[in-house]
Amino acid sequence: MDCVIPTNDRPVRLASLLASILPQQWNGARRLFLVDNSTHDVCAHPPVSKMLVALERCGWTVEHRRSTATSCTEIKIEALHCGSDRHVVLIDNDILFTRPDTIAALDEALTRYDVAAASPVAYDLDGDRAVLTPYIDAYDRHAPDADGIVEGTVAIGACMAFVRDDLDVVLAGWTWRLPYMEDQVLAHFLKQRRGYAYVRQHMVLHWGENETPSYRFDDDEVVRHLEELNAVDGRWAALLDLRRALRDGADFPKRIVRR
Repeated sequence: MDCVIPTNDRPVRLASLLASILPQQWNGARRLFLVDNSTHDVCAHPPVSKMLVALERCGWTVEHRRSTATSCTEIKIEALHCGSDRHVVLIDNDILFTRPDTIAALDEALTRYDVAAASPVAYDLDGDRAVLTPYIDAYDRHAPDADGIVEGTVAIGACMAFVRDDLDVVLAGWTWRLPYMEDQVLAHFLKQRRGYAYVRQHMVLHWGENETPSYRFDDDEVVRHLEELNAVDGRWAALLDLRRALRDGADFPKRIVRR
């Protein structure tokens, strides 16, 4: 499993994330790609540099790449091109893992189920609302199976694992131009291909502090962009219909089955 973290400043949060990654264990190589478009080299901050040393001493391979990306979407897509393992997990720089086996559980879900992507559930630290969505009921819309696997109905971009082959197909046709909503676009097309799963018994926590966002989510702008894309390529029609109804890109039925 390759782990990729796009980061823009936030050294304290990043160091906390790295500390929560340190105890993660699974079979196979542990590789971390840190893609950094911070104003200054984020690895120069002592808390971050010390945690990277700790990871390396515990058997991780760490690669730090400086980026010129100017938006959330650009840096996440750049990060997703890193690595070569059959599975990759995209991790925001402001989350905390609550269990030492979450990445292993995501890896197992991608292996044992016919899905192209999988996520833990996520909550803000300063409240109990579902992170990045007002639809907290999305986590419980379907009952999990005996292993805690359930169909994902909202894109959890804070931590999302992918089957590399499926991800590469989606990225090869990547034409999204807005600086946000990349998580919904990825989840939508990956779920169409092979399904999208929640590993329901695993949870990550999001630093939900009040701060000025780098963008303002504009539903009308999203719909206009989707209309432009759909006029050229009809594969955008389903996502356009969902966003016109103010529904998440993953909010359509796709039953989760074992491989």
